[in-house]
Amino acid sequence: MIEILVVEHSEAMSDALIDSLNSDPDINVVGIARDGFEAIRKINDYAPDVVLLNLNVPGRDGIEIIQELDKVNPGPVVLFSELTDHHSERLTDSWFESIVVEIIQRPETPADVPKLFLEIKAKIKSAADSHLRKIIPEKKLDMKESSTQDKIIILAASTGGPPAISYLLSSFPKKVPCPIIIIQHMPSKFTKSFSRRLNSICEIEVKIAEKGEKLQNGIAYVAPGDYHLELENTFGTGIYIALTKKRKELGVRPSANITMRTAAMIYKDATIGVILTGMGHDGTNGAKFIKRHFGTVIIESKKTCVVYGMPGAVFKSGYYDLVLNLEDIPRALIQCLEI
Repeated sequence: MIEILVVEHSEAMSDALIDSLNSDPDINVVGIARDGFEAIRKINDYAPDVVLLNLNVPGRDGIEIIQELDKVNPGPVVLFSELTDHHSERLTDSWFESIVVEIIQRPETPADVPKLFLEIKAKIKSAADSHLRKIIPEKKLDMKESSTQDKIIILAASTGGPPAISYLLSSFPKKVPCPIIIIQHMPSKFTKSFSRRLNSICEIEVKIAEKGEKLQNGIAYVAPGDYHLELENTFGTGIYIALTKKRKELGVRPSANITMRTAAMIYKDATIGVILTGMGHDGTNGAKFIKRHFGTVIIESKKTCVVYGMPGAVFKSGYYDLVLNLEDIPRALIQCLEI
């Protein structure tokens, strides 16, 4: 049984959440908090398995609650909140090493809660199964002269992805001899602040991918939220980014599968796919394409994943070359680029 504390100031919204959540036999709402002070007190009293948190509660706001819990009573938090630009900036600064593992866009009315039930249930169960841990930043790694073959790295992640991606990219030296594509499942309001945060802590340049942009070595491109990122080969002038609104694949957009498929068809055996922590199965079909074109696939080990869904699915498929703890992936990537 997963015990949930709901932190929500609206009685109508919390009632709708409780009705939906308690309809699942594996979930039990143990309490409700109407403001930030009550939330911290009840979290300490009940020690819930997951906190479902609205950032806009009165008293101590959601960001302050996250910061307090991260210090004194760390446990997984699923945000259930309106996501403003202000929130995205403050959250991106705090959640890279924090306890926020999932985000759900809060609907405008309680009547819309049942429409989100499958998403809410899946993310709560993912959070309950998560393994929170602090990631110690890696020292910058050196890189030898690389081969002349044009290569590409694609990083795919979902739950627990931001700190894992931050760890990998901050380990790289400035002159990485290939482009890097980042597929992180997160709401669209967060991808710009996510890329800015990465750019501020990494030696390589990190930016939001733009439609029609030509890929360049040494730059990491973050797929914008709610867009698939595909690659197009112009056969002479370079490889370009295409952003599309095609239907979601496995319920997500951007989809790592789509990016990996288009990359493998262009880069063939020079494609390097990395599947990191995350809920779901995105990346498995993409890994199959990479391996069928004789590229390299690395998956994060269960030991270091917050959630083993995405890497676990690839492991079961057999379409991978290496299973590594997160701390060992940067060196493995550099070795791939040096060959």
